Amino acid sequence: MDDTIYINGRAYERHRHFGRPYLRQLVRTDGARALYVAEHLELLNNYARQFFGERITVTAEQIVREVDAMLRAERYSLLKSHIIELRIYGANQFSLHVVETSLYDRFGLRAIRPVARIVEESIPLNGAPTGAFAEFVAILRRRVNIAEDGEPTRNTVPVTVERNGCISSIDGATPIAIKGRQIIFAPHVESVEVQRIKEVCARLRRSEVVVREILCEELASLDELMYVDTRGITSIIECEGAVYADIIANVLDRAME
Repeated sequence: MDDTIYINGRAYERHRHFGRPYLRQLVRTDGARALYVAEHLELLNNYARQFFGERITVTAEQIVREVDAMLRAERYSLLKSHIIELRIYGANQFSLHVVETSLYDRFGLRAIRPVARIVEESIPLNGAPTGAFAEFVAILRRRVNIAEDGEPTRNTVPVTVERNGCISSIDGATPIAIKGRQIIFAPHVESVEVQRIKEVCARLRRSEVVVREILCEELASLDELMYVDTRGITSIIECEGAVYADIIANVLDRAME
């Protein structure tokens, strides 16, 4: 199953289709039902004209239908939540591939609290949702997960810092910081999940939602540092000697129930 990719509803060997340029989103399912597909396609359409010279004609209904068919054909459990990679190769060509089965039955706070390490790199194309950006993040992830003895690890995530000292991404996602009453979103990486979290934050009392640059020099003064992606909210436990709480992360988790 892991070696299968579905292109416009037909199954192929996944490795045969690597190397082609594409836009991508990771889509979460509730059982066999793909969630927020219209919102994912709307975000991709913001980039489609730039990359393909035309709008995407694939519909949310098509994606939802094909995800359902794929999970049933590949005999994935319909009682679990899955994460699907949606690739858009052009106006009307797409592919689907199951990336993983989630350990959690809903979008919320993950139990894992990784350590973060700073990497001084500029994110390509301002974090546009491309295959190139996904590979860039994977390379950085491998780089920060080499221990001093040279052995690979997997509990560290990369924090990219631009030349001007601004934190542009955490593991390829939008950095979110808690500083006093402020919930700060860095303005760099667009995602459907960030929009959902912003809507939840806007409902919280005694909190102020701010979109601004987060500076590397601020790391030691932050109360919390986190990011959000298709898997859920990930709260950082430590970054470059600064240790963080997860109080607001837990508040956000409860607010989404």
